[in-house]
Amino acid sequence: MGSRYFWRLYASFAALVLLTTTTTGLLVDARVEKTLRSGFELSLSKACELVRPLADRIFDGDQSPKAHAELKRASTATGIRITLVRANGVVIADTHRDVAGMENHRTRPEIQRAISSSEGFGMDRRSSASIDDEMLYVAHRVDLSNGEKAVVRAALMMTELQASLADVRNRIRLGAAVGAGAALLLGFYFARRMTAPLAEMIRVTDDFAKGNYDSRARRLPADELGQLGAALNHLGQSVGENLLKISKDDARLRAMLTGVVEAVIAVDDQDCVVFCNKAGGRLLGIDRQEAKGKPLVQLERIAEIDSLLADARERGRAASRELVVSRAGREIIYQAHATPFQAAAERGVVAVLHDITELRRLEQVRSDFMTNVSHELKTPLTSIQGYVETLLDGALHDPENNTRFLKKVRTHVMRLTHLVGDLLSLARIEAQSQSPPKLPVEWADLIESAVNRHEASARSAKVTCEVENGQALALGDPEAMTQVLDNLISNAIRYTQPGGRLVIRTKVQSPWAVLEVEDTGIGIPEVDLDRIFERFYRVDKARSRDLGGTGLGLSIVKHLVLAMGGEISVRSSEGEGTLFRVQLPCADSPNRGHGSDSH
Repeated sequence: MGSRYFWRLYASFAALVLLTTTTTGLLVDARVEKTLRSGFELSLSKACELVRPLADRIFDGDQSPKAHAELKRASTATGIRITLVRANGVVIADTHRDVAGMENHRTRPEIQRAISSSEGFGMDRRSSASIDDEMLYVAHRVDLSNGEKAVVRAALMMTELQASLADVRNRIRLGAAVGAGAALLLGFYFARRMTAPLAEMIRVTDDFAKGNYDSRARRLPADELGQLGAALNHLGQSVGENLLKISKDDARLRAMLTGVVEAVIAVDDQDCVVFCNKAGGRLLGIDRQEAKGKPLVQLERIAEIDSLLADARERGRAASRELVVSRAGREIIYQAHATPFQAAAERGVVAVLHDITELRRLEQVRSDFMTNVSHELKTPLTSIQGYVETLLDGALHDPENNTRFLKKVRTHVMRLTHLVGDLLSLARIEAQSQSPPKLPVEWADLIESAVNRHEASARSAKVTCEVENGQALALGDPEAMTQVLDNLISNAIRYTQPGGRLVIRTKVQSPWAVLEVEDTGIGIPEVDLDRIFERFYRVDKARSRDLGGTGLGLSIVKHLVLAMGGEISVRSSEGEGTLFRVQLPCADSPNRGHGSDSH
């Protein structure tokens, strides 16, 4: 009942029925009125013919009461008023009034027409001046025997005609109303039968629009509408199956794109975001769900990305370049690829950005490593070559210089030996596919041996060494832990001024067994703290070489600690000293071994 199409269809049908009924009723009414009027005129004409013999007698001079009585009876029997009028308009008889008081009728239209027309007939419809009522008049000319002309006029009140016409009209109206009502009821029934399948199909299409493709049209007729409904049902089934397949494919694709480490951002032709994975959200610094549908320029103004997207759109093919984006005070390097796409009427560009910051850093580290290795090897080798050539050129027999030159050669050879040894240690640590075997080791035992090994160098450097041993049973490799201790202690002694102090302490901070090596040395500038664990990185290169450092010790320490599932950190103030903190899993901790997971 809420179907607008049903009401339009039914309203059209009702309007057609009403228009047809009204038009037919008006035509019938006009025809009936004409027929009734013709019938009344014919009746009046016949009345004139019937009373003509009596009229001839009266016109010929029979004015007896008997003649007038007969005329009166004829009028009463027919209900028609009879009037006899001479050609000069004088009324000589009238069935409804006394002729003595009647005016001359010569000017009456029906009288004039009857006398003057060749047919001898006249008719008029007007209000009677004598009886004050609307009348229908019919006049017939009478040719008297004496050659005079006279008129017999019959009149009938229009109320009788109107009463008859009203009765017929009422019957017409009743019949039209009954017919129209029946037609409207039948029209309602057939309109409902016609629109019910349409309403059912509309319901189904509404369900389709809401995503319910399981909806089906029911109670379909066996006609064209039924065929249309069946086609709609088939379409829903096909679309539902295809959408299910597409949905699964889309879910898989989105899951893959969301999980990839590369930032994936897709925009439409107006640069509004249509897709953004987690990495893309991190790149833009926004919530990826909130970003959908918003212009990219409003989310984060990264000129390089805007330029890349515009370039790919203008060229109509893929575009690639490296982008440098600043985030939290550091630069991130992306290898970016932008490719235009078109899906149906939708056009846009998808950008894939791969973070190559670490790759570039590693390339730089490798380049620095090769440069440093070359330099570290070349410098002592050049010195050795120079001293050897000098000795061969005759200085070998110079008692004042030969021993000094040989000591220099020995110093450089020892430096090369330490360098090669450190490089081999570092290579061996990095080449290990598995973590070294871990055993419960007490830090205090290793510290005692390490302090004894470095006692002479500490005394020579006038550095006081203090040990604050707490019970710290660590889970690690004894050899690796010894190497860590040796490197940290030798570094502390090397970079602490005479009179300085070195403190080695151990403690437990569950789940870690902690080693701290703190000195009062020259310290490390803040700008260098992030790089001191890099290979060959030196804060003061000239001083490091003079002190015999290879620049690999701290890198070896970091690799060993990480390989044992631990952590290492440094805290330093330039000119005030440095604190290295090594954390290894406690051997008796229920969470031991978890440290390696954090890396």
